[in-house]
Amino acid sequence: MDDSETLDTMKHEHSLSRRSSMRSMSLAAILALSASGCGYNFQGATSTLPSDVRRIYIPQVENNSSESGFGPLLTESLRDQFDKFGAVAVVDTRAEADAVLQAAVIKVKRSTRTTTGSTDQALQYDTTVTVASDLKKTNGTTLWIDPGMVVTNGFGGTASSVVDTSADFNEGTLSSAGLAGLSDQEVLRSQQSRALRSVASEVSRRIYNSAVVGDF
Repeated sequence: MDDSETLDTMKHEHSLSRRSSMRSMSLAAILALSASGCGYNFQGATSTLPSDVRRIYIPQVENNSSESGFGPLLTESLRDQFDKFGAVAVVDTRAEADAVLQAAVIKVKRSTRTTTGSTDQALQYDTTVTVASDLKKTNGTTLWIDPGMVVTNGFGGTASSVVDTSADFNEGTLSSAGLAGLSDQEVLRSQQSRALRSVASEVSRRIYNSAVVGDF
């Protein structure tokens, strides 16, 4: 290799090193700004609540529907959602709290979305949940309220109608191979359960974003 080739190689290596350094400096600058609170925040980590509301108590959700297990499921989902980002802390008792989030399941409705043309067998269902909720300071002052949030999730009632590539399906415990070995009745029960978990998660996300983050 002659001197000109060596010089060109050195220039190229220097250019790559300089670009790498600039990328590292940019990343460091972003991290520094994030740490200093200069407008960079993780989604969900901010709060629009008053500064004196940082500890929230979430009692058991009141369940007025025929789905007996949905109340505890939604209660756990809400506590996990509110505790996830650190904007507020979920406490174990009302006495420790600055505010209380109360929720009530008004109804859970399951309806047929599609059927077969020949036998009229249900292929796709919708689970629709209506939830009332409010966030109040312990002195009774209302901070946020939603008297009737409605969330719907669809699911397949037979193995052939289940979309096993969907995000909801992949979050569950049932594999595509396991799905094929189930009867239609077993598939229906499994998908009903998955739909309720998905609805509970979505209700919790919407309540948190609306009450705490102010995204709605």
